[in-house]
Amino acid sequence: MSNPTEANPSLGPLLPLYNTSTGQTNIAWDVDPSTVATDAEGVTHGKAQISGSFSSTPPASVVSTVNSTTTPLTANATFTGTSESALAYGSISVEAFADQASASNGLIVEQSQDGTNWDTQASYTVAASTAFQQTINLTGQSFRVLYTNGTGNQGTFRLQVIKMPYPASSATTNQRVNAHSGDFVAGSIADLATLLTEFSELLTDTDNLATLVTNTADLLADGDHLATIDTSTAASKTDLDTIVTNTNKIPASPAQEGGNLATLVANTADLLADGDHLATIDTSTSNSATVEGATTDTAVVGDNTGTISAKLRGLTKILNDVWDSVNHLFHMDLKQVGGNAIAPGSNAVPILNSASTGYVSAWGSNPAALTSNTDAAFKWGASGTTQVNHIMVQNNSSNSIQWDLDVATNAGSPVLGNVAPGNTLFLDVQTTAFHLQSIGTPNLNGSSANNIVIRGWL
Repeated sequence: MSNPTEANPSLGPLLPLYNTSTGQTNIAWDVDPSTVATDAEGVTHGKAQISGSFSSTPPASVVSTVNSTTTPLTANATFTGTSESALAYGSISVEAFADQASASNGLIVEQSQDGTNWDTQASYTVAASTAFQQTINLTGQSFRVLYTNGTGNQGTFRLQVIKMPYPASSATTNQRVNAHSGDFVAGSIADLATLLTEFSELLTDTDNLATLVTNTADLLADGDHLATIDTSTAASKTDLDTIVTNTNKIPASPAQEGGNLATLVANTADLLADGDHLATIDTSTSNSATVEGATTDTAVVGDNTGTISAKLRGLTKILNDVWDSVNHLFHMDLKQVGGNAIAPGSNAVPILNSASTGYVSAWGSNPAALTSNTDAAFKWGASGTTQVNHIMVQNNSSNSIQWDLDVATNAGSPVLGNVAPGNTLFLDVQTTAFHLQSIGTPNLNGSSANNIVIRGWL
């Protein structure tokens, strides 16, 4: 049977029909058996029937709402789009803009055969404050879009995916390797035949290679050219012979002043033989080598014999054992050598712990107040990742609070009570996040009474 969307000579051209569910024109159809009949001329005919919803208007491009977003992402956070059917579309256009750069290959378009296993991926890196657009042909049954932010919190983020009914045409074309007439741009050599003609003229034209060959021969024969250079070179050799001859005269004059080469040789021999001169220097140099040692000498520590090199290696070995190269500090452990051991917790040697002047600024995204029976994390620094060494927490609310360090609180966490307003906790410990919760909803670092106050120092 012919496709009902094809032209019929007796009826004229027909408009194509599109399945409104899939957007495709390959519509399934058959003949209504109740209408099949044979006319007087022996021609069998009947009415075609199709099911479903159809339209003669081609499917339009639409925005994928489940793979588009304008919600800014925090540092290193990821937006994950929802799996969406690609059967009704041929391609998607992905546009993105953010005031922070994405992670490396942070924009990912995934395609799948079943909406679960994402076997096909295309990844891109989006630069900060730079518009990005890419059109991708859809080849799988489903697609989705993921976007991972870089290390900075976004202030502006726009990600939009448009589903388009047709595949995008490729802008890449194959280029011929062999050259033919017409392959060159206007104004250049027209084709290879013209190029060969130009080479032929170079060999015969007096302005070209033939003239060059003639001039080269003239250089070899003309007294003004290479022949003259050769003659001048011979003259230079004569001058050098004179220099050598004059050099031979140096030892003979002035002999009366002892300043000639013969006197110099005699004095040098005396230096080698005299105990006050080079011989002594040579011996001293040998002794110095014995004391200084070699770069490969084994390290020596303590009151032991060794070369200077070995002693220096031993000293640097000791320093290396106690040097913290990350924080640029000396580190050491206290060890009991004699006497009575100090009982744990007795604080027999009290140490006054000090802190830097001024608080560390609180993170700008900390919660303003607690949510009842819900863990909250209080952090420091511009990005919420600064580690503090000392913490002060003051509970001015009417309820106790449960707290913990760098982990979420639960019913078994430590408790800061509310026996009286201003119950305060001081901690000398390194932490990045102070976690707390309460049955109430007090403000954190608020400007009014009955709030919870949190401070951090380095």
